[in-house]
Amino acid sequence: MRSPACCSSTRPNALLLYGTLARYQRDLRSLLVEFKVNNAPEAYAAIADVAGVKAPEVAEALRAGSRLERIGMVENLISEHNITDLADLMKVSEKLPPVLMREYRDQNELMAVFTRPAARSNLSLADFAFVQDDAQVLVSLLRNAVAGKEQGVNVLLYGPPGTGKTELAKVVAQAAGLDLFEVEYADRDGNSLSGRDRYRSLQIAQVFLKGCTHSALLFDEVEDVFPPISSEAAQFMARSEQLPLPANAASGSVNGKAWVNQILESNTVPTLWVTNRIEQIDPAFRRRFAYHLELRSPPPGARRCGAQDAGRRTGQ
Repeated sequence: MRSPACCSSTRPNALLLYGTLARYQRDLRSLLVEFKVNNAPEAYAAIADVAGVKAPEVAEALRAGSRLERIGMVENLISEHNITDLADLMKVSEKLPPVLMREYRDQNELMAVFTRPAARSNLSLADFAFVQDDAQVLVSLLRNAVAGKEQGVNVLLYGPPGTGKTELAKVVAQAAGLDLFEVEYADRDGNSLSGRDRYRSLQIAQVFLKGCTHSALLFDEVEDVFPPISSEAAQFMARSEQLPLPANAASGSVNGKAWVNQILESNTVPTLWVTNRIEQIDPAFRRRFAYHLELRSPPPGARRCGAQDAGRRTGQ
């Protein structure tokens, strides 16, 4: 398998290999538990010797909030003063080993685990004349974001099902001259991904597409990423405050308010977020979007013309 683009350096590759082997090989796991250390630097030095990298690189890669943790490749990192053996040092996400153990023909096939090109829309800006001004703003916003390599450009499209949110996202991306990629919502076996796993895919897709000069991301049906407002405080603050999650917290949602804020402020690839249920996204997060647009049912004439135009373009 070729190295993932998001882990192309030796340091992450070596550490992820170590973590994967530790999860799969029981004998190795036992040895790591028996390898006692007095402090975190000793643990980092030991792993560095095994992985063939430098101890400061290990410390940086495995600190809480590190890149590997942010994109979900490692999880449950513990504080340095709690490290007593090498088994404490890193725990690879249970979702990662099956991905790493597969063979991929090329980087594109690996990338498809997390994102894929969105199907092109048969509609055009003319089909969204009822939100013409907003659509033009979105086209300019996306175009300028890519041209200026701006960070933290996120658009929130919301409204009832069937109002054309996803199609509008595709149309404005096309009008801006961008290649639109869609964050995966199911694994290779067709099983639906949890909100947390989709959020992880979003972050990894950001890494994959960072070097692409004309790309945007579509993150559809994001209501499952954000927990309901009723459990928002417990779910989002548990990570940042290092408190245990309550038993009734939504386990499939994203943990860590800081993590959500970080991607809304620093993502390098402009992202169009689409939801049917705006009420599930806390206002504190909504304010961090560069632009939000509510789509309601279009006027009957606009809907009829749009359907006719789409039919002509597909030869129906």
